[in-house]
Amino acid sequence: WLADRVAVKTFDANKLYAAELLAVLAGRSDDCARAVATPGTVDALLRACAPYRRKSARGPDEEECVENLFQALASALTGAPATAVPAFVEAEGCELMLRCVQEQRAAAACALRVLAAALAPPLADERSEATGAARRVVSAGGLKVLFPALAGRGAARGAVVSDGGPRGASRSAKLKRKRRRADEQRDLDEHVVSGRSSTAT
Repeated sequence: WLADRVAVKTFDANKLYAAELLAVLAGRSDDCARAVATPGTVDALLRACAPYRRKSARGPDEEECVENLFQALASALTGAPATAVPAFVEAEGCELMLRCVQEQRAAAACALRVLAAALAPPLADERSEATGAARRVVSAGGLKVLFPALAGRGAARGAVVSDGGPRGASRSAKLKRKRRRADEQRDLDEHVVSGRSSTAT
């Protein structure tokens, strides 16, 4: 039911809450992740993420929804790689995440997090292009995306969206935003390095 709600094309409150619930469930435990990581749910999450490869969310609610959609995917891939990764690869999730990174929209940082999660698990069939994310990323030209990011160009520097905040904001508020962006950039760099390392091995 939750997968059906996030798969609808238009954004509404039901889609927002369904995405949040899926993200919470997938990240709660490995058992919950396995319940979320069905081929149908993974496909629904990818279809929900797809429009944001070329457009940005409109407003804070839709932005939160997008983050939850990508987070649900990343948590499912991390918590239940045996089922989630093959479903993700079969549904061309690697190609979609690479396109999101190339477009350098707000979803680029989220896409890098998902790619890092898909590339992390040491599956026995990781060398198979049919089910292994690493070989699929390489065959899809992912190195041309990850190398610039590793060098600090493209998505690695542009994906963390600048938030100038309201005019007249206090100095302490500006410092907090600066620290938050630095933390987000550090996390993003870790995802880039992790993904590049996985494709090399």
